[in-house]
Amino acid sequence: MTTFQNKTDLILTESQKTPKTKSPGMKKYTKNALKDFAAHAGYLHNGSYQDEFVNFKDKNQNLAPGKLFPGVELLPQKTIEINRPAGCWQSKRSYDIEDEFRNNMANEYQVQDTSKFILGLKSMYEKSGQTLHPMTQRLVEEHIAHNGNILPTMAGIAGLHAEVQALNKVFIESDETSGQSSAPLNPARYARAILQSSIFTKRLTTANAGKDFPACHNCSGIIRSPANVITGMVGSASSNFSAQRSKRHRSQSLSE
Repeated sequence: MTTFQNKTDLILTESQKTPKTKSPGMKKYTKNALKDFAAHAGYLHNGSYQDEFVNFKDKNQNLAPGKLFPGVELLPQKTIEINRPAGCWQSKRSYDIEDEFRNNMANEYQVQDTSKFILGLKSMYEKSGQTLHPMTQRLVEEHIAHNGNILPTMAGIAGLHAEVQALNKVFIESDETSGQSSAPLNPARYARAILQSSIFTKRLTTANAGKDFPACHNCSGIIRSPANVITGMVGSASSNFSAQRSKRHRSQSLSE
């Protein structure tokens, strides 16, 4: 972890430098770039270490209205109507505008077409010079199905975060060192590779930059047990997000 922490600190330091003063291989780490990268991940697998995995982000394909990632649809959540007095400083019309804005915001998205979603993932990996491993693809598909195809927007596009890329590389390395192909897929062999690995992630933004970054709901669901994620996972790891959503909606219906 010391080596990984040092690399994270180096990335943060280099992001503050001007292009001419950056160290070799560090030019991509700018202040603006770190806002997109958000996280830095690495892994240790059977003595093999690799880092500099950062989040993938495409400004033209994401979770923004009009620029949706392939195969997904946003699910806006209607706010609970409440009576609010209209005073001289805020009119009813301003409240209506506020409610309309909130109603159009989406805290969740639905993967309507998993095949198109996976093609989108493969394209993002290829753009960054990587290949989506068939085992990673299966884990993403299982995570989507386990959550009833409904995922939190806060967790981003499932499969694009740095720690999933690290796991993906572990699978590729496992094929290379064993001399075996990924076809036919052998989940047991990849489970052993996971058991022999450790994955870690640090923040690259906010006041907590350089500190541990627990895997989000999507990453925790994809990189599940027996994976050893040293920097932790969120509390919702392995839970069914769509089931939680149904409970919230039932609760909201009762309050109306």
